[in-house]
Amino acid sequence: MDILTHCYGPKATTLLSFAALGLNLMMALVFFIATCIPGVWSQSFVEGSEGVINMALDATFAGTWYIILGSSVAFMTSAALNNFLNHGIGKRLKRGRSFGTFALRSYTSTFIGQFVDNLVFALIVSHVFFGWTLLQCVTCALTGGIVELLCEVLFSPLGYRLSKGIMDARGEFATQGV
Repeated sequence: MDILTHCYGPKATTLLSFAALGLNLMMALVFFIATCIPGVWSQSFVEGSEGVINMALDATFAGTWYIILGSSVAFMTSAALNNFLNHGIGKRLKRGRSFGTFALRSYTSTFIGQFVDNLVFALIVSHVFFGWTLLQCVTCALTGGIVELLCEVLFSPLGYRLSKGIMDARGEFATQGV
């Protein structure tokens, strides 16, 4: 998302996130519809356990609506926040081609966006449906934000080269000062 925001802006990247969410929800619907098809869909090597295994498969594919709801709300909230925060930080920094400016805007927006993603999901799903405390939700969100930040640090040199290549190919890197 940082590469796309860097190259195409936060609006386009957020629209792409909505499209990805739409495809994800369509697949969830397909899985739900598949659970309504009668028959035994599991392979069992224990005679007589086909019904139990089939019910478990149906519950896995159709019984997790609250996880889909929580992840969808969390994804869209954090995607928009990450995209617009990344863009806003980029506008406020001294414009330049340096890896440092790319890294600062990516690291900051990624950590905050991922923290919010994990917190929203934990509050909707874990707190409401599993009884987690607020401390557990915040701890989970903070841990996930740190792990995502570490991944961003690891992969941002590649992301910088990719975004620089895209912008150079479009002839916009130097003109936009990004």
